[in-house]
Amino acid sequence: MGTEETWRSAFDPYEEKLNLDVIFEQFDYAVQAVYNSASPKWKSQVLDQLTKVYSKELDLMTGLERMQSIVDTETAKKLADD
Repeated sequence: MGTEETWRSAFDPYEEKLNLDVIFEQFDYAVQAVYNSASPKWKSQVLDQLTKVYSKELDLMTGLERMQSIVDTETAKKLADD
């Protein structure tokens, strides 16, 4: 809370424009991230991709696609093991 505009400006350099207001409007009831039983397997991998996006090593959409793929893959593995 209180850093919304700073966070918003972090995305200014990217060609893709996100509607961050929908995120800010959820602050009263949202959680930071959805976690599942596979979170220990995917969390650090996702953070690595996010760091690459912030450092401009990856473009935003590629980073988001990779993050989703990591979560999907690790969650599927965990469900198969259970």
